[in-house]
Amino acid sequence: MKNKILILSMLIFFSVFVSNAFAYLLTDVAWSDNNREDLEINFRNNAEFYVNVETDNIPLYIDITFDDNEFHSEIFRGRIYNEEFAIENPQIGRHEVVVEARNQRGEIDVRELTLNVIDEEVNNPPQVTVIYPNGGEELSGNINIRWRATDQDNDELTINIEYSNNNGRNWYFIYNNLRNDGVESWNTNNYPNGEYLIKVTASDGEITVSDISNGIFTIGNNGDNPNLPNAYITSPRSGDYNINDVIQFRGYGEDADNDRIINYKWNLGNNVIRNEQNFEHFYNEIGNYDITFEVQDEHGAWSAPARVNVNIIEGEIPNREPNIPSNPHPENNAINVPIEIMLRWDGGDPDGDFIMYDVYLNNQLACRNSRETFCYLIKNLNYNTVYNWQVVASDGELISRSSVWSFRTVVESAPVNLPPFVNIKKPGEGITINDVYNIEWDSHDVDGNIVNTRIYYKRSSIIPFIGGLFDLFNNYRLLVDLGDSAQKKYNWDTLRHYDGTYSLRIIVTDDDNLPGEDIVRIFRIKNTAELNHAPRITSEPVTKIKVNTRYVYDVNAVDVDGNSIIYSLLNAPEGMSIDFNTGVITWLPNNIGNYGVAVKATDNYGLFSIQEFTINVLPEESIVPKEESREVHEFSISNVILHQDNNYINIYVQIMNKGNQDEKIQLRAININTGEIIYDSFLIENGDGYWRILRLSKPEINGIYTIAVYGNSNNYKDILYRDINVTTAKFINRF
Repeated sequence: MKNKILILSMLIFFSVFVSNAFAYLLTDVAWSDNNREDLEINFRNNAEFYVNVETDNIPLYIDITFDDNEFHSEIFRGRIYNEEFAIENPQIGRHEVVVEARNQRGEIDVRELTLNVIDEEVNNPPQVTVIYPNGGEELSGNINIRWRATDQDNDELTINIEYSNNNGRNWYFIYNNLRNDGVESWNTNNYPNGEYLIKVTASDGEITVSDISNGIFTIGNNGDNPNLPNAYITSPRSGDYNINDVIQFRGYGEDADNDRIINYKWNLGNNVIRNEQNFEHFYNEIGNYDITFEVQDEHGAWSAPARVNVNIIEGEIPNREPNIPSNPHPENNAINVPIEIMLRWDGGDPDGDFIMYDVYLNNQLACRNSRETFCYLIKNLNYNTVYNWQVVASDGELISRSSVWSFRTVVESAPVNLPPFVNIKKPGEGITINDVYNIEWDSHDVDGNIVNTRIYYKRSSIIPFIGGLFDLFNNYRLLVDLGDSAQKKYNWDTLRHYDGTYSLRIIVTDDDNLPGEDIVRIFRIKNTAELNHAPRITSEPVTKIKVNTRYVYDVNAVDVDGNSIIYSLLNAPEGMSIDFNTGVITWLPNNIGNYGVAVKATDNYGLFSIQEFTINVLPEESIVPKEESREVHEFSISNVILHQDNNYINIYVQIMNKGNQDEKIQLRAININTGEIIYDSFLIENGDGYWRILRLSKPEINGIYTIAVYGNSNNYKDILYRDINVTTAKFINRF
C-alpha cells in the first residue's frame, strides 16, 4: 500500500521476527522509478520512493520530511520493515525528502532524496526485458515467449517479436503489433532446428526500445524442416477503427531460401477468408477482431501467422500513424543490385492522410519529402558494397519507420546486363480516375534500347469483363501492346470498364530480352456521377411504454440516392418484430424494466445506418411522460464544382446542415496528386445551406487531377471527390 504524504497520511507495515541483538537502521532509501537518490518528473505526475529498514528489539523511530511536511512513526520491536510512499502532484521546482531513523541507544541514520519537477512534456522511453527464452534453453513444440515491458508515462505499448538464426546478423518477424500482454505462444515446429536468438521490441508510438535474449537457445524438434517463409502485415495496424472506415489490408512475405511466395491467406476474424495479397474491407458490426495473415512458398510451406487486432467502434478516431513502409525493392538482402537503382516500397495511411517520405541510405538522407513511394534513380553506387536503407513516413503529426533493409551491389568485374527502367507517373497510388485517362510513365535502358512496352491491368475482384483483350499475364489483362513505340503516354478509355479498384502494370523489354516493370497496386475507376450514400434514419424512437401495452414504433429512413430500403433488428427483446418493408416495430412487453434495441436501415447496395435506443417499460399505474426530441448532428457536402483560371483551381463547395443543431465545420480541400491543402472554418445554422469558395494553385503540368473535399465537425464528417482536367493555354504573339 502506498502512503500519500501530501494528504498527511501514512500507514506502516512490518513483520516481527525473533532475533539476536543487532541494529542496521536504514538499509535502502531511493526513488522507485530509477532506484536512485535523484529524480526528475513532469508536472502533474506523482513521485514514489521506498524505505527499507532492519532493526532489533530496541524500538526504532522514523521521521520523514518533505518540504514543510513532517511525519513521525514508531516501529515496535521487530526485524524487517519495507514501505513505499507516494508524493502526489508536487509543485514545479526542486524538492527535498529527508528520511531520519533513530533508536533509544542514540544511533541515527539519515538519507536525503532530491526531486526536480519540470513543466514540459517529457516522453520517457519504455523499458523491455526478455524473460523466456533467454539463453541456454532447448525448445520443442509450442512454447510461450514471455517478456516484461513498462512505460513510466503509462503510454500504451505495442510489441514486435523477432528471431535470428544467424547470431543477430538478420532478424525476421514472428509477430508484429501485439498488445503488451507479456506472453505470446510460439510454435517452434514451424522453424528449422538450430540455434536462435529472440528480440522483443516495445514502442510507445515515438520511442522504440528492444531487448535480446542474453544467450543462444536451440530448437530441436523431431526431424529437420526447411526454412519457412515469413509473413508481414503492414496495414492495418492494431488499434481502433470506425465502423464506417474502409480498411486497407496489405501484407507481404519473405523466404530465407529465396523461394517464391505463391499464395496468401487472410483471416479477418469474422469467418471471412481472403486470398488476395492486398485488398480493402469494412466491418459492419462493432466488435474486436483478431486478424491473421499467412504466406505460402513455391514448395508448399506455409508461414507462421502474422497477427494484428482491430477494434471496430463508433465515433471519431484519433489520428493514427502512417502504415509502416514495407515490400521493399530491391528486396531485403538482395545481391547483384545495379549501381544505378530506384528504391521503391509500399506505404499509405489508415486515415487516408497525405504522406511524405524520407529515405535514408547508409544513414544519409537520399530523398526528402517524397510524395511518391519511390526514390528517383540513385546513381554512382560503389561496386560489391552492402547498403542499408530505411524509409520514414510522416502525415505531418505522426511518423512510422520501416525495418532497415539491405542490398549488395554487383561485382565490378562481372559482366552484367542491366534491366530497363520504368516508372509509372500517372495514375498514382490510391487516386480515383474516370473518363479517358492519360497514363504516363518514364522508361529507358542504360545499356541498350527498349524494344517493347506493354500495359496490363486487373480488377481486385472477379467481375465480368467489358470488351478488351484476353491476353493474361499473372492474372493481369493486356490493355495495350505498344511494340517498339517510343511513346510514354496512353489514353485509357475507362468507360469500358466497371467502377471499382484496379491495379496497373507496365512491362518494358530491352534488346537483350530483359524485362523491367512497375506497378500501381491500388487506384479506383469511378465514372458514376455521385457516390452512393447510406440511408439515414430520421424518426425518433418511442422509449417509454406501460407494461402489457402494445408498443408500436414506425421507423422512417431516407436515402438521398433514391435507393430502396429494408429494415431489420440487430438487437431486440423477446417477442419484438419489425416489418422489413415498412419499418414498423411491434411488441407486447410483459415485464417492467429497460430493454435495448438496435434497428438497421440498409439500401440495396449494402450501405446502412443503425439507430440504438432503450425502451423503459413502466408499471401500469405510471404516467408516461412526453418524449423529448434528441439532438441530431448531420451535414453533407451536397455538391462540389471545380473551375480553373490562369492561376487557380477554384473550388465551390455546397454545405447543407441536415441536423437540428448549429454546426462548426472545418473544410479541407486537397489536391491528391500534388498534396497541396487549403482550409476553411465557419458556423452553419441548423437547416441552413452555404456555398463556400476555396482556392488551390493551378498545377503547371497538364493532366487530370483529383480534388478531395473533407468536411468535419465534432460530431460528423463527409467527403466528396471531383476530378478536373487541367490545361495550360499557350499564346503566340503574331506581329
